[in-house]
Amino acid sequence: MYESYDYKKTTLFEKFNDFPSLSEEECLKITGWTKKNFLLFSRFITSIRDNKKRTKHQLIALYRYWISTGSNQKTLASLFNKKSQVQISNYLSEIRTAIQKDFVPFFLGSKKKRKNYLKHNHVMVKTLHNLKQDELAVICDGTYTRLEKSSNNDFQYRSWSVQKSDSLIKPFIICCADGYIIDCYGPFQASDNDAVILNYILENDTDLLKILKPEKTILFLDRGFRDILNLLKEKYRFKCQIPTCKQLDQTNERELIYKTKQLTTEQTTDTKIVTKCRFVVEKQIGIIKNNKALDNIRNTEAGHIMIDYQNCCAMINFDFKPTCPDKQNAVKIANRILKKVGTKQNELEFLLRKQLDTKLIRPLNLLEINDFPILKRKTMKNKIFLGSYQLSQAKSYLGDLKKNSIAFVKQKKKKTEIDTDAESSESEDEKQENHQESKENSNCEKIEQDETENSDSELSELNESEPSETDSEHNNDLELFSDSFLDDFKKHVPKWSARIEFQGLKEVFLRDTCTIDYHLLGLWYISKIKKNKIFQNETTFSEVIYEINNNNWDKAREAWVKKIINFSNKPVKKGNKYQISLYGSEFNFFIQYVANFQKHILIQKCSINCIKNKNFVINDDSELVYFKKINNNLKLFSCYTESCKDCKKQIIPEIKFLNKPSFIYIQSAEDNIFLNEIPKEITIDNLRFKFLYLTVHTPGHFLGVFEINKNLFTVNDIGRKVKLLKPFTENFPLKEREIFFYTKVSTTIIVYYLIE
Repeated sequence: MYESYDYKKTTLFEKFNDFPSLSEEECLKITGWTKKNFLLFSRFITSIRDNKKRTKHQLIALYRYWISTGSNQKTLASLFNKKSQVQISNYLSEIRTAIQKDFVPFFLGSKKKRKNYLKHNHVMVKTLHNLKQDELAVICDGTYTRLEKSSNNDFQYRSWSVQKSDSLIKPFIICCADGYIIDCYGPFQASDNDAVILNYILENDTDLLKILKPEKTILFLDRGFRDILNLLKEKYRFKCQIPTCKQLDQTNERELIYKTKQLTTEQTTDTKIVTKCRFVVEKQIGIIKNNKALDNIRNTEAGHIMIDYQNCCAMINFDFKPTCPDKQNAVKIANRILKKVGTKQNELEFLLRKQLDTKLIRPLNLLEINDFPILKRKTMKNKIFLGSYQLSQAKSYLGDLKKNSIAFVKQKKKKTEIDTDAESSESEDEKQENHQESKENSNCEKIEQDETENSDSELSELNESEPSETDSEHNNDLELFSDSFLDDFKKHVPKWSARIEFQGLKEVFLRDTCTIDYHLLGLWYISKIKKNKIFQNETTFSEVIYEINNNNWDKAREAWVKKIINFSNKPVKKGNKYQISLYGSEFNFFIQYVANFQKHILIQKCSINCIKNKNFVINDDSELVYFKKINNNLKLFSCYTESCKDCKKQIIPEIKFLNKPSFIYIQSAEDNIFLNEIPKEITIDNLRFKFLYLTVHTPGHFLGVFEINKNLFTVNDIGRKVKLLKPFTENFPLKEREIFFYTKVSTTIIVYYLIE
């Protein structure tokens, strides 16, 4: 519905200032509404008046565009008449509050009368469940919105979901059978399941109970509500429909289900009837979350996210269209479904107990099976039913399925044996620990999973297609960039977590080490390039690199935590062991401790004719350097944005290093800088620096991307994984995982080393 908008002469803000001259197409692209619906909506907003700076129409268009695209406020400022970010924030806050106050009560909430919702009983539900005129069908389900990590420990604890392995909050949707939303509740903390949330709503929303009358309300729920099912039936006397759930079946039936590992034909049919009615709420949640501003939000939006959710739900009801896709065929489809309900046995069920190609199977006429799909072949004179062809195809398919299953089991067994041999040297405690670590960080595994391929063969393919050229300027580096060094690099990749001696305690579990792992590996990498010349006067740093070189990562991290960070938090006892965590930002645990190696002064650069140009020192003790995207180009940024007091020109600070650095750490100023945009070489203070590695942030975890032999490799300390990334060119078609790394995962720290 929503498309990107390209403006040339007038901005979006100016177009809505003169609404009559706005075209229907432009209004639909920007707001998702026709001009008629837009004007009808604007009549509800009575608490906002037009003024010289903006009109009511402009604010509505701004809010609709923001909630659908999720654009950041700086982008909106450039689109809407080049306002400042603060103005855009104030505009959004103003219109958000006005919509909540003036518009939402008309289209959302449980304060309406029951008869308003009875007309939303869809004909599909009426037919399948034989609803009476005074019975109301209601569907309930929860969803979630992902958040950034919070510095507030209590909020971080409440918003952490073990199931999703991410920070999130949960809105809860209650809608009618045709998708009309009754109300949107929340936010609820991540640990609350659907049953707990619904129980809380029923206890606190007295208006909702006036709508959901006992014995005249049928609730469609999923299996997540099984814990509250008895309460709904006995206390509130609701009629509840839920898919077949093993935990709710009788003991003898449960034993049969667990034994067969498959639902019976009758149970499957009952489940389909519930799902056919319940999927409507899933579709509505999908429509809501198509609005990009309502998912993966920043922490600054958490305070008003539920207002935006409720505004969005009210807007959906305002322009409501029934979500059932069957339309005029609903009754016919419902009658066909009811006809199949009487089927208690599947005539092909006997095949589950047979081993095809090993035993004789009695002949079966597929045309006698009710509802068996019939393949038809058109000829010049008539149509021939290919029953025998269907049977042969079924045998062939099941035979292939059996062979593939056997091959898969053998391959999995072989892989398990190899993994077992490789890990035989680990103790039982380590294996148990690794299993727990991988379980806690399953969200990172989703990104790193890929088709089973040999990365070494890919590397050789790339090397054949792009032979490396010798460069006299990089003779010292060439011996590193070889296959043998790649093998050595893989051996030195750290494992997530460590056991260290800390505050007089032995075997303290150090967790969440991804904030330092890739950077410590990077220090070892730089020491190989610079022949250990970078830390001659830094004993502790040399000690860390020495331990890494000997692959003693526990000792290296212990030295970093105790001697460089001077970590003072007391270990927390969990179970039988003590543990400390490095969960947080890379700056807190690494960057601030190496920034003094790149100390520099900032010199003012403004107008050529200005007396202060290249003569005035802005800051004589600066350490941090940033990349910032300006007009789609990466620029070095020092966070200094003032103008010159003499010439009034914008100041562009110029970096002058106090000492020539062997490496430089550059932070991403915003989360819109991606791997494919990072330059391979940069020049600062007439010194050339070459790209070495960077880190990217995924939900709950950091990953590294290192350049070795002109190829990029992703590094994950969970599982010690090193995987090749194909070049971002047309010559090599990329996989979805690789495109994701290049264009979707934002970079955090980019590291360069000095070219001598």
